Amino acid sequence: MGEIMKKSINLKKGVSLIVLVITIVLILIISSVVIMSFNDSNTLENANISKFVSNREAYQESLRLYINDAQTKTFSNYSVVELLTGNNGNDTYKIISSNSTYQLNINGIIVNAYKIDEGLFKQKLNIEINTDLPNNNWYVSSEGNIYYGFSNQSNVPKWLYVDGTLSSKVSNFLSESVK
Repeated sequence: MGEIMKKSINLKKGVSLIVLVITIVLILIISSVVIMSFNDSNTLENANISKFVSNREAYQESLRLYINDAQTKTFSNYSVVELLTGNNGNDTYKIISSNSTYQLNINGIIVNAYKIDEGLFKQKLNIEINTDLPNNNWYVSSEGNIYYGFSNQSNVPKWLYVDGTLSSKVSNFLSESVK
């Protein structure tokens, strides 16, 4: 009878060890799923940011080519501002909605810029500007740099922030408020 008891105790220890190992494996699997689900939301946010940055880069490159072409055709007789605003008496290259300037705060630096007219931009540069975000506008500076601005900080989507601050991927061209 003593031998049967020893086998029964060893069997219980063996079963307990197997249950412990299975429990640890299940906890690891569940932990991995939870961690991956958090990463998926970051992946979506990163994809949105990457698309936003990519769009801006495409607009910027198209605008650079457009400005170079315009200056070549006008023998560089006009500044970038004169070309893009039509202030030279010739609105052939005009792509802004009005001659009003706006102040954008880009990383603590105030940039004076003009609001881009999406229709003129599409017509003249043959590229459509994405306007999916609410209360927003694309702007161009007198140097020909493209910026994005929101009417105020509360309109900036949360996915543009990382740990409570504006993503470094967009902070060099995005203004959280325009005046």
